[in-house]
Amino acid sequence: MRPEHDSPLEPATEPPAPDAKDPAPPVEDAAAPGGGDAPASPPSDPASPEPPAGPPPEQAPGGKPEPKAAKIPPPKAPDDILRVLEALLFASDAPLTLARIRDVLPRVSAQAVAEAAARLREEYARAGHAFELVEIAEGYQILTKPEYEEWVARLRKTKGPPRLSGAALETLAIIAYKQPIRRVDIEAIRGVQSGELIRALMERNLIRITGRADQPGSPILYGTTKEFLDVVGLKSLEELPKPEEVK
Repeated sequence: MRPEHDSPLEPATEPPAPDAKDPAPPVEDAAAPGGGDAPASPPSDPASPEPPAGPPPEQAPGGKPEPKAAKIPPPKAPDDILRVLEALLFASDAPLTLARIRDVLPRVSAQAVAEAAARLREEYARAGHAFELVEIAEGYQILTKPEYEEWVARLRKTKGPPRLSGAALETLAIIAYKQPIRRVDIEAIRGVQSGELIRALMERNLIRITGRADQPGSPILYGTTKEFLDVVGLKSLEELPKPEEVK
């Protein structure tokens, strides 16, 4: 019979309480399913900016962002400037001043515009067109040559007498009674700009350029035409009713 050996018993001791100053022990990551370690989550960067609040950018069909409107490159070559100027002159209903042209072409110098206008004038003269580029009403304008005005007048006569707006009739009356008169004086009387109305009246052959004033800048003077007398049924300007008679 084997003797039994008693093992000495050690007194039970409790583990010391953790000091509040000691750092907390690291927490082990929970095991991933299947016994593997779970991937650590990426650390958050406090310096990274928050995504801006608000609706997302507009999307085009197909999930792509809407493209920005393409900008038209300004003309640089002299030939390109000439053609753009020509297009503007044909599209405008009034004489185009240098300032107005440069509003449309801000990167084109005043000298480049003047050179393009001179080249265009020479080009029309060489080609023998029925129209020409002239400087009128302190700007540039493409008009029918004087030798073809009679044919244009016949065309207008076949369409019947021109029907004018109230503003055009007012402008025409001012020119008829105050001729020869400058554009600035017409606008001073009306209180508004009148360049487009003057152009329209010239296209209808109701008014014409009678000369230039003997003043700084030599502004253009306007007067009525024989066509105007035909339209209103008068033989001469002396038959115009007195202002007090039309009140």
